[in-house]
Amino acid sequence: MRRRMLPLATLTGLSVAVILVYPPTGALADAAAEAGPRGCVVSGDYETCLTDPEQVSNGHDTAIEDRLRQLTQSAGSGDVIRISEYTWTRPELARDLVAAKDRGVDVKVVLDGINKHDHNGGYTTLTDGGIPLTSCSHGSSCLGTHFSHNKLFLFDIGGVKQVAVTSTNLTTAQMALPNNMLKVSGDDKLYAFFLGYWNRLNAQSWTYDGDTWDDDDKVAAGSKSTYGYAYPRHSDNVLTVLNKVKECSGSHNRIMVAAALFTKPRVAIRDRLAALQDKLGCDVQVIVGDRDTESWVQAANSSGDLRNGKVSIFNSHNKLIMIDAKYGDEWQRAVWSGSHNLSGTSLRTNDETLAYVNDPRVEGRYAEYFDAMMARATGT
Repeated sequence: MRRRMLPLATLTGLSVAVILVYPPTGALADAAAEAGPRGCVVSGDYETCLTDPEQVSNGHDTAIEDRLRQLTQSAGSGDVIRISEYTWTRPELARDLVAAKDRGVDVKVVLDGINKHDHNGGYTTLTDGGIPLTSCSHGSSCLGTHFSHNKLFLFDIGGVKQVAVTSTNLTTAQMALPNNMLKVSGDDKLYAFFLGYWNRLNAQSWTYDGDTWDDDDKVAAGSKSTYGYAYPRHSDNVLTVLNKVKECSGSHNRIMVAAALFTKPRVAIRDRLAALQDKLGCDVQVIVGDRDTESWVQAANSSGDLRNGKVSIFNSHNKLIMIDAKYGDEWQRAVWSGSHNLSGTSLRTNDETLAYVNDPRVEGRYAEYFDAMMARATGT
């Protein structure tokens, strides 16, 4: 009998969050109360997976990898899995994919060229197991000139199309860092967009099936208050996102950014965040990875400044933007998540992905996760 995905729980028509990772107990439970949410939770068509290694006894949180393994193990003959990943040294999910292929699942993978060069565990397990695999060869990128930095997973299981974007690489070192995964189910338009991007990665060309993508094609709306974003590109659409914030008021006044990398080529984003704080009155908070970045982001500029505890340091691998404000013409509680750092390479030379979801349950869980990181962050 084929194992299927855990069904969405409903009660009188209302979606119920389904917790897929058991919470910690004992001393770890006390730490978790301070640390905030972790594990995977389904809310309607959306699923959020949040890792926090400080809550795990061995310091390695495999919740995202475990969930990807569950999804892979649930696939049966005729189902489809497509993956684009940056670095992959851990063999566990790779073995599951080989087993899935052997039972008739259509599995194909695109990897950054570094995996072939270094004979990484994921690469060798997949190739030895007969998985069709494209090793990017433009530098180590497929569409850019630098890295193929994606962490993109597409599943078509039992006719249900699912898109998962994550910040985590499949390495043991990544299991020791906070990471997240955002998954959308049943959004055929979003799936089609990311499948079109994956096909171009696999072809190592922006032209696929006679259709060439330019910057306008690298953003697409889904059908469930969702958008997909593909990189590299020329114009900075993260700046466009922040420029669409029009008003902050009352309890709907938060802009939260967690950036594993935030570098000077994206100075316009820094300046826009300062303007949102000082000129629009939003509560802007930023998590970065080191002291030099903190100093640069909070430096005063013509748009304002983000001093006085607005920028903090926390060792996280997340790439997140959360907005609880008036976005365009609507008050929204939205999240952008994926592989995209706030760096010049992520914009212009790397293969990257972002996904947007406008949903208060999703944004609320991510905001709680962000607040837990801020509570443990340091800075001036």
